[in-house]
Formats: sequence, structure tokens, C-alpha cells
Amino acid sequence: MFVFAVIVAVAYVWLIGRYVYGWNRMPGVSTTGKPGTVSATILIPFRNEAASIGRLAESLLKQASAIHNVQFLFVDDGSTDGGAEIVMSVFGADSRFLLVRTQGTGKKRALATGIVQAGGDWLLWLDADVTLSDNWLNTMLSFCGSFDGNLAIGPVALRHHGSVFGKMQQLEFQSLAASTGGSAGINRPVMCNAANLAVRKAVFAMAPIDEILHTGQPSGDDMFLLEYLKIHAPETISYVKNPNALVYIRSLKLRAFLRQRMRWVSKAPAYQHWHITTSAAIVALTNVLLAVLLVLSLIKPEYRMALLLLFVTKLIIDGVFLAATAPFFGTRFAWLFIVPTALVYPWYVTVSLFAGLWFKVRWK
Repeated sequence: MFVFAVIVAVAYVWLIGRYVYGWNRMPGVSTTGKPGTVSATILIPFRNEAASIGRLAESLLKQASAIHNVQFLFVDDGSTDGGAEIVMSVFGADSRFLLVRTQGTGKKRALATGIVQAGGDWLLWLDADVTLSDNWLNTMLSFCGSFDGNLAIGPVALRHHGSVFGKMQQLEFQSLAASTGGSAGINRPVMCNAANLAVRKAVFAMAPIDEILHTGQPSGDDMFLLEYLKIHAPETISYVKNPNALVYIRSLKLRAFLRQRMRWVSKAPAYQHWHITTSAAIVALTNVLLAVLLVLSLIKPEYRMALLLLFVTKLIIDGVFLAATAPFFGTRFAWLFIVPTALVYPWYVTVSLFAGLWFKVRWK
């Protein structure tokens, strides 16, 4: 078991070490492009987001006050909380605003409906519950205006409300967001987030939307889009490394957090590209092995050395990565939270992994 733990530790250090290298070598993105020359649709599917969608709509309207060649397309997937009425009250008679309604058929179907309806050369995807950086629209449009590729992966960060669990979520999510950028920095992108994406609309002329987004799966529109382009046009994917392009999501309560992670895991068997499957397998194996070794160490002391080796190795490389990326994501690096997060993380990964693979999940 000790030798196996060493092999897994080496594999994990190799993977995260490459992401650290990719993050550090990737230059920051300037906003020298001309946002006014880019025609785009801001596409936002939503269901029962009345608590946050008004704030997002107001932020978009403010940022687009001097930009006229954008469309704001909100797709209401069967909301029952008045969210659509809130959006309409914000935009009023603005000619750039369009609301489309679907019948609660799921996020992917809502996205597909929006893609068909959208105008312009670019689609900028947002989740309805995000908070935008003050210069988000200008930054993303400027990047698209100078980018010859098909997919611009926008950065996402998590804000918490002061609880210990919220802080642990922030660290966990930062590791995922940093891996998104770091993997793109070595031209091996393995993740993206539909909370902040820009995709050239011409991509959806390459194949049917259902084929690209895997609409038969309950989630994963972003990842399946990424995988499709990795297979068919891998050189056309980039990461927008500019803090002005950040959008912020909020921390979740425990039940919602676990359900979200289960959704993420449930789509894993459908992935085909080896960059994605290999990285996921290494991370999953490392965490499951940590959980197993902890249980075995309670029974037989001879497993403790393997546990200590793997835990400390993972803790150090994760700490290096989090420290390197904390300034960009606006988080505070503190070992005080990294150590307890590292103790809990293998258990939640193991539970999410098996629950996500065994139980049926849905969007909302």
C-alpha cells in the first residue's frame, strides 16, 4: 500500500505542478480590444432566481450604457417566483432586451432555445445568480474582439458569508477555478464554468446543438461544449486571465452543495477526452485513497506512514497552488483553513463520487 500511495502522490504532484506552471506562464489579458465592434448576445437561462436576477439585470444594463451592439436574452425555464417580471421591469422598453419562455424542460433545453434565438457573432453565457465585476462586459467583449478562437473561458470566484463552511467552500472552489486557468495555460484545458463563458455562435453550425451540449444529460452544458471543441478545434480555446473578467458566485448550504457536486460527478462517465478523464481520475483516486487509508490506519498502524505521506504531499502542492492564485481571485491565503479543508475534502469527494454515479440528478 505504501508503494501505491507513493505512485498516487507522484501523479498528483505532477498534475497540480503542471497547473501551477501553466498559471504562472500564462500572461494576463489586456483590454485593448474594441468592445463596441463586437456583436454579441448575453445569454442567461434561469428558473426561480428572483432573489438575484434583478441585481444582475441592473448591473448588465449599467455596464452596457454605451454599448449598443449587444442583446440581452433571458430564457425563463418555467419560473414561478416572478423572476421574469423583475427582469422586464429593469429593462423596460430597451430594444436590446428579449425574454423567451420555456416550460421547465431543463437548463440545456433553455440554453438551446436561446442559442437559436440569439443574434451576433458571440454568445456570452452567464448564470442568473452571479455578481459581475464592475468592468466585466467591457473586458469580455474586448477579449472577444481580439480573439480568433471559438471559446473564451471566463474566470469565476466564490464569495462566502463568513461561516467556516463558506470559507472552506471558497478554498475548494478556488482550487477548481485555478485548475481551469492552469490547465488552459498549458494548452490542456480540462474545465470551464457556464457561469462565465464566451463562445462564438458559429460553433453551433459545426454540429447539432443536442450533440454538442449532450442534452440527454441533466447537466454539463459547459463541459460538453469544452470537450467538443477539444476534440474538433483544440487550438481555439483560451482563458481570460484578467480580474476584471471575474464573476462571483455565492457559497451554498450543505445540502445544495452536495447536490451540485453530485450533478458534476454524474456527467463524468460521458466524458471522452483523455485530458479531462485523466485529470479527474487522478484527483478522484488521490482523495478516495486518502479516505481509505484513514479508515485502515485506525485498524492497522502500518498504514499510517502511507496516509501521512499522501496527505502531506497533497497539502503542500495544494497550498502552493492556492497561494499562487489567491491574489487573482481576491481570496485570503491562510493555512488555518487549508488544513481542516484538506481533512474534510477526501470524504466529501468520496461521497459525491459514489452518490453522483449511483443516483439520478436534475438541474432544479
